[in-house]
Amino acid sequence: LFHGPSGTGKTTLARIAALEIGCASHEIIEVDAATNTGIDKMREVMETGRTRAFGKSPNRALLVDECHRLSGNAWDAMLKMLEEPPAHLTWLLCTTAYNKVPATIKRRGVKIPLAAVGEAELRKLLAHVMADQKLRLERDIIDIVVRMAAGSPGQMLMNLATCRGATSRKEAAQLLRDADESDAIVELCKFIMAGGSWPRAAALLDKLANEAPESVRIGVCN
Repeated sequence: LFHGPSGTGKTTLARIAALEIGCASHEIIEVDAATNTGIDKMREVMETGRTRAFGKSPNRALLVDECHRLSGNAWDAMLKMLEEPPAHLTWLLCTTAYNKVPATIKRRGVKIPLAAVGEAELRKLLAHVMADQKLRLERDIIDIVVRMAAGSPGQMLMNLATCRGATSRKEAAQLLRDADESDAIVELCKFIMAGGSWPRAAALLDKLANEAPESVRIGVCN
């Protein structure tokens, strides 16, 4: 059970773990629980997980991203197989809301917490990526790319992609504001401050469906 803030590498680490235990990349079965919350989808996935993989290794992995979004019925359906998985199967659960994962699930696995990453480590990662991609940025642009990542390596790389053509700190700041402060995010911030009805909240969430979750989080925090 990998848990921690968005953009800190939970899903990436889960995929690496699956490869390390002998799963071929095509035998890592990923489920986005944010859009597949129900029992029918989980039953379908578990049925696939019951069978051994073809090839040199029989191992398979079930990777459930944002697992806290699963329904109570879905968790109940998974419980037996989580307790006693087939020898070839490994469950990998990822969540940004550890407190919403049922206690019965937390007790049955290894818990791996991930924290927001400090600026020094973010700068090391950024320097590595820039060297690999042969990119050059002014120091003050690098500063804002790191600062506006708010501890998220994933967000920092998105910031880098947004600012890679910037020639000044002012231009980089504007590019990041334009990327993070979409009309939908601004509306969401106003709704959080002023409150409103559930239908209004649902309409805002629909508008945010195509926004990167981490960009929404950073936009609201800023």
